[in-house]
Amino acid sequence: MALTTKVSVIEQCQISPQPSSVSETSLPLTFIDMLMINSWPANSLYFYECSFSKSHFMDTIIPKLKNSLAQTLNHFFILAGKLVIPNLDSDKKPEFVYNDGDSVSLTFSESCSVELFYDLTGNHARNCSEFRLLATERPPPYVDVSGSTISPLLTLQVTLFPETGICIGLNADHVVVDGSSVRAFLQAWAFLSQLDEISTSSLPSELMPLYDRSVMKETDELRDIFWNQMKRNKKPEADNQESAPPPPIAPIENELVQETFVLGKNDVQKLKSFVITGLSLPHISTFTVICAYIWKCIATTHATDAVDDPDEEDPVYLFAFSADARGRSKPRIPVNYFGNCIAFCGTTANASQLKGDNGLLVAAELIAEAIHERLQNEEGIFKGAEDWVPSGKIFKQFVGVSGSPRIDFLCLDFGWGKAKKVELVLNFESGVTFIATGKEPGDVDIGLCFSNKKMEIFSSLFSDGLKEI
Repeated sequence: MALTTKVSVIEQCQISPQPSSVSETSLPLTFIDMLMINSWPANSLYFYECSFSKSHFMDTIIPKLKNSLAQTLNHFFILAGKLVIPNLDSDKKPEFVYNDGDSVSLTFSESCSVELFYDLTGNHARNCSEFRLLATERPPPYVDVSGSTISPLLTLQVTLFPETGICIGLNADHVVVDGSSVRAFLQAWAFLSQLDEISTSSLPSELMPLYDRSVMKETDELRDIFWNQMKRNKKPEADNQESAPPPPIAPIENELVQETFVLGKNDVQKLKSFVITGLSLPHISTFTVICAYIWKCIATTHATDAVDDPDEEDPVYLFAFSADARGRSKPRIPVNYFGNCIAFCGTTANASQLKGDNGLLVAAELIAEAIHERLQNEEGIFKGAEDWVPSGKIFKQFVGVSGSPRIDFLCLDFGWGKAKKVELVLNFESGVTFIATGKEPGDVDIGLCFSNKKMEIFSSLFSDGLKEI
C-alpha cells in the first residue's frame, strides 16, 4: 500500500483563541530562543489505544478537541501567533507576535490501517517516512511588505485508527518551546478536553503559562551575541531561498529506520553499579549512565561502519545535551515559565576512547563532569552562555539528546487513558536521540534514527553490551 493512501484527511480547520479573549501581544526572543532559530522542529507523536468508531470520532471527539483547543489557546495564545524575523539589514530583533484572529492549523485525518498503528507503536525498526504521515508540516514562512519573514509556530494533527486508536501529532517551531513547554501546553489541552463544560476560568493556576521574559535576567549584550551569530549562519528561507544552507545529507529516505530501545530498571541499575565501581564514585545519576551508554554505542556503530580515512587517525566526537534551567537558576525561574529555558552542556572524546574497553567509563566521567560544571556553577547555570554560540568547528560525529526521563509525556490523558507510546519524528540521521519515560516504572525508552545497516550494528552493540556488564 502506498504511503499516501494510508492516511486521508477528514477535515482541516484553523483554531483561534476565543474572540477578544487575548490582547494583541508581542514578546521578545530570549538569547536561548535565538539559538533555536536554526534548530530542528519539536515534532512529536502521541499514540492512544482506544476503540472509537468513526461516527463517534466525528460527532464527539472532533467537536470536543476543537472547543478545548480554543480554550487552551486563550492561555497559550503565543502558539497561535507568528515568529517575525526582521529584514536582516535592519536594527530590529526577532519577536513573537500575536494578533487577534491568529490561529493554529488543526487537521483531522483517518487511517484504516490497523497494522500501521501497531507498527508505529512498536519498538522494532520502522520506516521513518511513515511517522511523517501523522504530523502535518507547518506552512512555509512568507515575507510581508516590511521585508520581515513571518513563520507560523504550531500545527496539530489528530488521526483516527477506527476501533484501534488515536494519534496526536504536534509540529512546533523549537524557537518558541522546549520539552517542558510542549508538555505544559499538551497537559492544559488534555485537562480541558476532559471537562464537560469549559469556562474561561477552568484552567488551574498551576497549569497557567508564564510569559514574563524578565525572569531570565539576560543582558542586551548576550542577546546581541546570539542574534548576530544567527544572522551570519542563516538568512530566513522565505527571504533568500537560494542562499539558505542545504539540509544535512542523509541516505535515501526509505533506507532510514527508527527504533526504540528499552533500558529496564534492572539494566539502568547494572549500568550505574558498573560505572560507580569503575570510577570509584559514591553516586552517578540515571541520566548520566544512560547518555554514556548511548554515546559509546553510537560512536562504536559509526566506527564499525566507517570507511577508513587515511587523513583522520582518531576523529573527535561531540556529545551535546541540555538541562532544564527552571528551578536551577539564580534567581530562580518559575516552573511554569513558557518558552526555551534550557542550559546547554557538551563534551568531546576521541573515537578510540569511546569504542575501547573503557569507553562507557570514559563517556560517563566526561558527561558527569559537564553536568557538574553546568549545574553547580556558583555564578549560575547560564554562566558562560556566550560560549554556546556555534564555533563552526566540524566534528566527525554529533550525538545530541532530546527529552528526559523526568518529563513524563505518557501520563497525558485526553479522556482516553494514558498514552501507549510517544515518538519523535526523526526525518534524517541527525545524531539526535530521544530519551523518554518507559511504560513500566523505572524503564527508559531510547529512540533514534539510522540507516538499516547502522541500526543493525547499533542494536547488536546495545543488547550485547548489557549482557557483558
